[in-house]
Amino acid sequence: MISWLFTDSRIKHILPKYIIYTLYYTMIYSYLHYCNIVWASTYPSRLKKLVVLQKIIRIISAYKYRDHTSNYFKELSILKFPDINFLQTALFMYNINRKLLPSHLIKSFIKIMKFIIIAPDHPTTIIWNQ
Repeated sequence: MISWLFTDSRIKHILPKYIIYTLYYTMIYSYLHYCNIVWASTYPSRLKKLVVLQKIIRIISAYKYRDHTSNYFKELSILKFPDINFLQTALFMYNINRKLLPSHLIKSFIKIMKFIIIAPDHPTTIIWNQ
């Protein structure tokens, strides 16, 4: 269903843009978003089909097949696949830091974080605590 719906370029002439946009969020974005933090850390070659699938944004925007999609993602305020993963990872770490997750998850991260010291002058520098 998904492959026909979004690969058939006639859809942009049949359905209004807002319905195609809703179909994208229900049929594609939901799969890219669900448990992304767990399975998206695999090899990039395994994720290639998902990245290509997300590029059906051309149909939503009614642009040509060979057009670059970065501007369309910005225009429609849709996150690209790597951005979805970054956002979910950042939210997970925020929840760990604020102790908003179950205690067994927080404890496992606290144990790991005891071995790491972040240099105060350079917040991107990590020093391993020995």
